[in-house]
Amino acid sequence: MELKTPTDEAIIAALMVSGSVREAAEALSCRTGLIYERLRTPEFKILYDQAKTDVLRKATSELNTKLSLAIKTISEIATDTTANPQIRLQACQTLLTNAARFAERLEHGEGKVTSETQDPMRWNWH
Repeated sequence: MELKTPTDEAIIAALMVSGSVREAAEALSCRTGLIYERLRTPEFKILYDQAKTDVLRKATSELNTKLSLAIKTISEIATDTTANPQIRLQACQTLLTNAARFAERLEHGEGKVTSETQDPMRWNWH
């Protein structure tokens, strides 16, 4: 097998879809050492971190578009008198727990929409 020298973009793409450096190297037909070498360079770290952040932002955005549907669905389950009482109770607990979390975030000023609060990497969900 001929070993290749992939671009940084190709390495990042392979790392993003692979479960490990070894799998990424196999997919790229390159040495694992090459990937580890790139991971140690500041320039590559910046590119890789940005790629991971972009994926997280996209996923967060997609989840946020489904938030209202999720709340409506859980509310419907909680009020469905034909549903199993245990399921209804769990739906109520889910609503209450998440409502309390959101209220706490608002109370601590985390609900203000700024460029910083729109960045999910800065959110404190604990």
